[in-house]
Amino acid sequence: MSKETEPARKLDEGQAGITRRFTAVIATLVVLTVLMVTIRSQEPIGAGIYYDDGAYLALARSMAEGDGYAYSNLPGNVPGVKYPPAYPAVLAVTWKAFGLYPENLTALKALNALFWSLAAGGTFLLFARGNRRRVAAIGLVTLYAFLTVPSMSVATVLLSEPLFLFACVGALLIAAADPARAGPGIDGSDRASRWPGGELGWAAAAGLAGAVAFLTRSIGLTLIVALLLPLLLRRRWQSAGFLTAMAGVPAIAWLAWARSHAADVPDSIAGQYGSYGNWLGQGLEGRAVARLSEVVGANWGPFVETLQFVWVPRAAGLALGIVLLVLGAAAIYGALNVWKRNPTLVLFPLVYLGLVFIWPYEPYRFYYAIVPVLTLMAFEGLWEAAPKIRGDLPRWGIPVAAIVAAVFTVNALVYHGRGHAARSWASPQTIPARAYAPLNEWIRTNTAPNEVIASALDPYVHWDTGRPAVPSWRFLADDYGRYDRTPEVLAAGLDSVIVHYGARYVALILGENKAARTLEAFVELHPERALRVLQTEGPAVGVIYALAPPGEALWDPEAEAVEEDELEE
Repeated sequence: MSKETEPARKLDEGQAGITRRFTAVIATLVVLTVLMVTIRSQEPIGAGIYYDDGAYLALARSMAEGDGYAYSNLPGNVPGVKYPPAYPAVLAVTWKAFGLYPENLTALKALNALFWSLAAGGTFLLFARGNRRRVAAIGLVTLYAFLTVPSMSVATVLLSEPLFLFACVGALLIAAADPARAGPGIDGSDRASRWPGGELGWAAAAGLAGAVAFLTRSIGLTLIVALLLPLLLRRRWQSAGFLTAMAGVPAIAWLAWARSHAADVPDSIAGQYGSYGNWLGQGLEGRAVARLSEVVGANWGPFVETLQFVWVPRAAGLALGIVLLVLGAAAIYGALNVWKRNPTLVLFPLVYLGLVFIWPYEPYRFYYAIVPVLTLMAFEGLWEAAPKIRGDLPRWGIPVAAIVAAVFTVNALVYHGRGHAARSWASPQTIPARAYAPLNEWIRTNTAPNEVIASALDPYVHWDTGRPAVPSWRFLADDYGRYDRTPEVLAAGLDSVIVHYGARYVALILGENKAARTLEAFVELHPERALRVLQTEGPAVGVIYALAPPGEALWDPEAEAVEEDELEE
């Protein structure tokens, strides 16, 4: 090396070192900021308000108390075949460390805030490369992506998305460090810093990270597919086989256990608590192609709505369409650039969204978990495209584009800033909690501790009252987007839990939903077996009905209480 090039080399290395240190500082600030904001955003509302959160905690309590992997909120020992065990296991450790519910609720929610903040830091690292100005900009975009109102709606509840995204980001960081690919790593350093064990060590780490994601949420299968595809496309058979083994062994073990216990879940509650495979098979049986097309059509609209909610809130009409098209095109262009250094980072959201599009369930929550990555992908495209487009714009085009971008940016920041000020993500928690409060108070006052309660929100009723609770309606995959069930079919769903579990009360909020229609159908068809004992007032009307099994006379709980008082006197 010549004397002239030596100083230049040292200068380049010095600048790279400064950039790496700056990147580490920004990553730390991102993690700490997201952590503090997410912890501050927690609501003191009990488990079960989102349904799945109550089920996760019930599984965690069962594991923490040595009762196996079963739903402790249900009567009997119903095995937890629906939800993979990773997130409940993490909650179980926290349960053991911080005492019993509800005193441990703050610690449990803080754990989710930690996972969400670490996922934010990892996502920043996936996209942070180049000069310091770019790194700082990516840091700001990352903060925005992880602190929007939708982000808070999943990060502040006992849901598995924070741990899932953390595991996915970890796997994507490992994929970015593939020792077999040329070029610098995510921090600008030489990728030649090989993994222990070489390429197979890297494949093992990637496979284990994929397994953690799958054992957190079943949709983690999409991550494993995204990790494998680049290896298969490049015919790296040995690495692909090793990754498959490391991811597949834990995944197959879980699936085998779940399958072996699936029959132990009663049919009356199989929709809410049975295996995904059986549930999906029922929904697609006999008309899979037609049903899938219906589901894709139903799920596409919420995807666009979610992107609007995050990217261009309050925009409408032509302006909304143009901006969404621009940002969508930017995301595609960004993906093409990202592909060169980390194809898995592109494949993961594609495969993930492909599965969500065909899944017969309300998809908003699923989109919230992936929108941060899509947001950074769109920013990647804008950053790369801006210098190339700028030369083709007329003189007035640059300031006009800058003004338009500033207007939409400020609009989004103001919208989500006001959302934080009003804590608008909490409405889906506070509204049903207020509506259920008088119902749960009546249950605590008028029922025995072992009384089985049927409810549309049975996990929340359980955690708020201490009573065992079961679903009051059948949750079927074939029902998504359909409202054509006959009263007889609907009523049979409630009747099944009355017979199987001896449920003597049903508590729910009236409205346009299947649980309410199920109760209305039951009361219409069996008026002699249902007595309304409580109805609340307000925008959300709650009711409690006393129930009787087939062939048995109905009783009046209040009359029984009067008779008991008279006997005592």
